[in-house]
Parts: sequence; structure tokens; C-alpha cells
Amino acid sequence: MSESLITFFSIYFLCLFKFIAGPVLGAAAGYGFWLTMLVTVSGMMSSVFFFYICGRKK
Repeated sequence: MSESLITFFSIYFLCLFKFIAGPVLGAAAGYGFWLTMLVTVSGMMSSVFFFYICGRKK
């Protein structure tokens, strides 16, 4: 796996828990605006989806 994918997924997994990490680490990694927005929103919405599915009453 290339270094850029490792960087992308590490920022993605940090955004699952704290979405403020996305813009900060995206800028530090040299990502542009749209790629930073993509990784932040995808991580944030993945955590919303995960907690929605796990939190439903059965």
C-alpha cells in the first residue's frame, strides 16, 4: 500500500472520532480543499452511520 493511502486512511480513522482532526491533518499532509473535505466528511458520516446502526433498539 502506498504512503498516500496510509495517510488518507489514518486521517479518515481519526475523523471517525474527532472530525476536527480532518482539516488540521489534511492541511498538514498538503491536501487540497476538496480532498480534505472528502476525508473529513466521509469519516464523520461513517461514524454517524455506525452509531446509528449500533444504537437502534431491537
